[in-house]
Amino acid sequence: MPRKAKTPEGKRYPLNMRTTRELRDQIEAAAHLSGRSLVQEVEYRLEQSFVKANTKALLEELANKTATASTSAVKDAIYDLFPNAGKKD
Repeated sequence: MPRKAKTPEGKRYPLNMRTTRELRDQIEAAAHLSGRSLVQEVEYRLEQSFVKANTKALLEELANKTATASTSAVKDAIYDLFPNAGKKD
């Protein structure tokens, strides 16, 4: 069975959508300011929304790991200073 040809990087596929006039006007204004075409502006903003979401998820994960590591480090420091802390007589 022959393999499928790989899609060339950068190839674009149609994405038909409808939007309000107000949103289109905003996108057109942003495209004009950025020097991008309307389609390039929409694509750029969609890509940035994924970057933002991924960044947020990574920062939340890092914050959770830092909090866990900090809690563990504080507990270790307490046990170093007070070896009998947390032990029942």
